[in-house]
Amino acid sequence: FAAGAMHQTKFLVSRAETDQQLEEELSCEMDRLVSEFSHDEAATTLFILPSSAALDFEHFVDHHVDVAQGVLEKKEMEGEMQVVPFHPHAEFSDVQGDPMEFVSRSPVPLLHLLRQVDVENAEAKWVQLGRNPGDITEANTAMLRGLGEDALVRMMKDH
Repeated sequence: FAAGAMHQTKFLVSRAETDQQLEEELSCEMDRLVSEFSHDEAATTLFILPSSAALDFEHFVDHHVDVAQGVLEKKEMEGEMQVVPFHPHAEFSDVQGDPMEFVSRSPVPLLHLLRQVDVENAEAKWVQLGRNPGDITEANTAMLRGLGEDALVRMMKDH
């Protein structure tokens, strides 16, 4: 599903020390993704947040993700761009130790800036292959639960 964007994936390490700086960095990168690439070229950015404040998961969600969503709203890009958060301590499930938590985990806090057109193009390719895009979640769930929490924790520590 994500293979098409791999060659156009940018890893950007934020240097922001204030909310205003973070907003400026996110705004510039969103503009770049929309203006520099055609709808036929997959392009995405992994916006890495190295600040110690981002290490706390609740603060990351309540603050950094909210800032990014605010930039999307200010720029009126809600239909053009998605901000998908990943964090080493992401927890959304009510089930303790559920391997599905790893869907939203990464070795460092980051925001995935993803163009909507790329999501739509990837889904269309799945349909062309005779597959249902809705099956992606089920396939991810089966894979993660098949690996199990212990193996996933080891994988995260290795990176």
